[in-house]
Amino acid sequence: MTRVLTATRSGASWESVGHGIAAYEAAVTYAKQGKQFGKPIASYQLVQNKLANMLAELTAMQLICFRLAVLADQGRMTGPMASLAKMHTYESTDSIQSLLIGRDITGVSALA
Repeated sequence: MTRVLTATRSGASWESVGHGIAAYEAAVTYAKQGKQFGKPIASYQLVQNKLANMLAELTAMQLICFRLAVLADQGRMTGPMASLAKMHTYESTDSIQSLLIGRDITGVSALA
């Protein structure tokens, strides 16, 4: 039972990385195409900062998942390690939460 939960948590971490990358790509595309005051919104410092922070978070998520995969291949991954990875990548990702809140504010989904 513990082995199944550990593998499931590890898989959920990878899944959240995939969703995060898709959301990031959608946000970049929207920022380049969307215009405000006659300029692409990607030209504004705040938008660039949000995208940079999102990419940094995604990179950290990928590194956690890669390390977890190495530990799993070596037979050294534990349940708490998988839980921590899932917690960081899936349950407390600020970028994804921001996109969900942004959808509620704007009525436009960046995840579609």
